[in-house]
Amino acid sequence: MASTTGRKQPSWTHPSPRRREQEPKLRIYNSLTQSKNPFVPIDTDGSKITWYACGPTVYDDSHIGHARNYVSTDIIRRILTDYFHYHVRFVMNITDVDDKIIVKAREEKLFSDFRSSATPQKARATVQEAFFEFLKKKFPNYVYDERSFADDLQRYYENHVAALEASGKPLTDNEAKMKRDVRILTKAYLALRADTSSGEVHQGFWTQTQDIVKPFLDKSLGSTFNQDDHAPFNAISRKYEARFFEDMDQLNVRRPDLLTRVTEYGEPIVQFIQRVVDNGFAYEIDGSVYFSIDKFERAGCPYARLQPWNRGDAELQADGEGALSKGTGKRSDADFALWKASKPGEPAWPSPWGKGRPGWHIECSAMASRELGQAIDIHSGGIDLAFPHHDNELAQSEAYWHMHPEKKSECGDQWINYFMHMGHLHIGGHKMSKSLKNFTTIREDLKTRSPRAMRLTFLMGNWSSPMEITEGMLKEVSSWEKTITNFFLKAKDVERRIAMSDGTAAIASANESSEGSVRLMSALAKAKKDTDEALADSFDTPRVMRAIIELITQYNSAEKSSLSTTSTLEVAQWVTHMINIFGLNATGGGAPDTTVKTIGWAGLDIPSAMSSNVYAIADFRDELRVRANRAMKDRKTGATLSNGSANQMSAEAVRQLADRMRQTASQSDASSKVIVERTESVAKALSVANADVVEYLKLCDKIRDEWLWDLGVYLEDSNEEGQPAIVRPLDRELVDARQQADQRKQEKLEQDQKKQVEKARKEAEMEAKAKIDPTQMFRSEERKGEFSAWDEQGIPAKLADGSDLPKNKAKGLKKEWEQQKKRYDQWREKQKGGA
Repeated sequence: MASTTGRKQPSWTHPSPRRREQEPKLRIYNSLTQSKNPFVPIDTDGSKITWYACGPTVYDDSHIGHARNYVSTDIIRRILTDYFHYHVRFVMNITDVDDKIIVKAREEKLFSDFRSSATPQKARATVQEAFFEFLKKKFPNYVYDERSFADDLQRYYENHVAALEASGKPLTDNEAKMKRDVRILTKAYLALRADTSSGEVHQGFWTQTQDIVKPFLDKSLGSTFNQDDHAPFNAISRKYEARFFEDMDQLNVRRPDLLTRVTEYGEPIVQFIQRVVDNGFAYEIDGSVYFSIDKFERAGCPYARLQPWNRGDAELQADGEGALSKGTGKRSDADFALWKASKPGEPAWPSPWGKGRPGWHIECSAMASRELGQAIDIHSGGIDLAFPHHDNELAQSEAYWHMHPEKKSECGDQWINYFMHMGHLHIGGHKMSKSLKNFTTIREDLKTRSPRAMRLTFLMGNWSSPMEITEGMLKEVSSWEKTITNFFLKAKDVERRIAMSDGTAAIASANESSEGSVRLMSALAKAKKDTDEALADSFDTPRVMRAIIELITQYNSAEKSSLSTTSTLEVAQWVTHMINIFGLNATGGGAPDTTVKTIGWAGLDIPSAMSSNVYAIADFRDELRVRANRAMKDRKTGATLSNGSANQMSAEAVRQLADRMRQTASQSDASSKVIVERTESVAKALSVANADVVEYLKLCDKIRDEWLWDLGVYLEDSNEEGQPAIVRPLDRELVDARQQADQRKQEKLEQDQKKQVEKARKEAEMEAKAKIDPTQMFRSEERKGEFSAWDEQGIPAKLADGSDLPKNKAKGLKKEWEQQKKRYDQWREKQKGGA
């Protein structure tokens, strides 16, 4: 918070309860009260909800901070519709007229034109000028030294941070912005230093300098754009709107019931502003219209309902007005624009006050009021919009619905009953932001992880609280997803085996009254109760995620023979129901029907064309492996097999298994049919040869690790004896694990080879040394100049200067001679033996 003036939020009027029976005891964290309030819809029947959500300002690709907002919103919307069964009318806007869009459109056009038309000399001179202007604006007190600029500027930033820390002051977004500017200037400086050629300017030069060149060009040439030609601005907004929805589709975010664009609501926005003026809460100056906070409060209406403690924050207010809104003549700095007179270079539309464009805050008030009326159940957006954007929305709308300003009932009715703000996504302690350039776009993020993993990440955190994505959190998400996937695979295998036997297969020995089944059903009942309480407690999804994992842990810890198939399938169907509600089961654009009792999520099934063949091979392998392992156990205990041998399996039994596999397999899919035929051929060949049991186990491994793997299928063997392998399609995690294992194996092989080479080198060195005659070892070229006399064995008697050897020296040389003689004698004996 920028200021703590002691201001408190004004009172909030709780909606009157409606007649709907068995109203869910839902409480929602409401930013209007900073607490959880019982949720009561305006609808007289209590079953319908109106919801307006602030959508994106479309001037760039969306980042994962945006994803956190829109995915969290989607999760809550799904819970309201699919779990609590409300009928939600969800309206979202697209801001396609805004200072950021205007600047972006002009900068892109000007930069593109400049690159294509400027001579190399003009380009370099302009970049040089832009560099120093940017430096002076961002670091006015910095003294430039060309020789050491990059290091000096980084040190300047570090000294600034150190001074703050030493004084006990916290780091803020200002430091993040400074760090961003250091990075921009350093890139441009290095590009200028490296570009010593007088020829054509290369692409890398423009890439590294564009962040300083674009604002420089816009400052001098932005005003030349035609106000009536909206095409350049529409091109930017339409491009990034399309990319935004592509990203949302990837993340399985449901489209709004109604999408409103500012450019399509020009007349209603003008009418809305006019009514606010007529009600006495706005004034016109030089073609712009401003909201008068003073008049609003004099009428007894509270301003800044959401964050009254921030109402004096000039930086937030300026950011809310936009980069192109400087130098206005408004009566108070706190007043904000409803209509902006367009300056040269800005797109314009007609109005009673002259050509201009809507202010940022007015668009949502006008569009939401037009589509949803005087009272709305829910309004939502990112927490960074609370002040001033949403506070200004509330003020404008109350001023619009202010019917009798001369009477004591000063303000319009409560426009929004529940304001929901999604918490920030932080990186390195700072919120993720386009302006800070510390963001990762959704598209970039989805190159390394799945849309499901991203949604799971947001489900793990409370929607209204800040969140920082850490390695620990990502590991937790991966573990959760893996646990659910493995559970679904087991449950689907149970379901498949029941279907194969027309529902009569005795694949579990227990019934519904068995101890294991009763315990599992009790765990399911607890999970349902915990989930109901958690979702009613302001959509507490982290608690639900824990409840689901606890339930599956109970299943995993139970002996499968103690569970009925019914209990297993009931648990799987409920878990599937919940993950469908949370939007975790993307199925190509359409939302799964949460009323249908299905099992699993997308990505568990192998292609249907090959499923018959693959399952036939898997069943054959399961039975063969059970028999082979049993045979190995008998071998260890000294028992003999049914054919009287301790080493072979029954050839007839193997042939029967292979025949059954072929009979149950389909002939439609050629690639998997080849594996069926190969498996049958090898198995029968082993049986004819009365192969050892080990050979059958090798065949089982080859089927799993090579033949089916190459088809994109993996068999995951169970740790429980006699349990079938789980058939699953290959995923990124399995492939990565195999690649890592192969890499470790290759590294070990290379290490072993290096050891062998080193061993051979040392052996060769020792052999070469062993060949030296001990009588000559101290007379060698290497020892030349050390001694002047030797005895008959070649042991030194005098030092080089003719003096006697010290006793310790003589003793050491004698020992060295004896060791060499031993090596030499051994080598000679070896030579005789070889001869």
